[in-house]
Amino acid sequence: MKKILILITAVLFLPRCQDDCRDINLCTETCDRDSLIVINANSPDLRKYVIRRDSFSWHGHSNAIKSVPDQGEIEWVGNNSISRLPSGEYYLQIANYVDTSWVDLEYWANLRERVSVKFNPYNLGVQKILNENAYVNNHIKNYAIYIRSIDDYTDASWDIDLSENSYVHVTKVDQKSKIAEGEFDLHFKIREQSKLPGVLYSDKLRFRCGRFKARIFE
Repeated sequence: MKKILILITAVLFLPRCQDDCRDINLCTETCDRDSLIVINANSPDLRKYVIRRDSFSWHGHSNAIKSVPDQGEIEWVGNNSISRLPSGEYYLQIANYVDTSWVDLEYWANLRERVSVKFNPYNLGVQKILNENAYVNNHIKNYAIYIRSIDDYTDASWDIDLSENSYVHVTKVDQKSKIAEGEFDLHFKIREQSKLPGVLYSDKLRFRCGRFKARIFE
């Protein structure tokens, strides 16, 4: 009888667990970088870029698993910083580059990928991230965009996919040093496809198991 009650309880509890998991992205999911698989080695979405190391570098860096449907996953890195705009809004900017053998050029030199996230780095906890249109309609909302670049030329862009749950989780902030740390999970869908001949990016992609540590510039 006891086993039957346990089984019934488990069956009743499972749908609720799945709903909660789906709502706030708490599903058990491996973040093991050693188990990543690339299905399409020629995918332009899965090309690896590097971080910049010179006097113009932003403080700290972010890392994540970049996941592309039917193509595979790679470990992804980028320089990062958090900037406060005159409007009072804070943006986490993550960028990486095709080449870093040079030093002290413009910030956009050899730029290839950029993720920009509006959120509040001083609010500990999970903050839901929406698309840019949600922000346009209500500036209180947080949002994110992902851009592929060739230096200062925008090659393609993605908005947050509202059918999925995207968030930033601020885990630590040091008021004195102005350093914020946290995690992120961002689902994107294509907004503007590349116009370059022979280049076709994936309609959807995701940055999962993301972590950042960045200086806040007021």
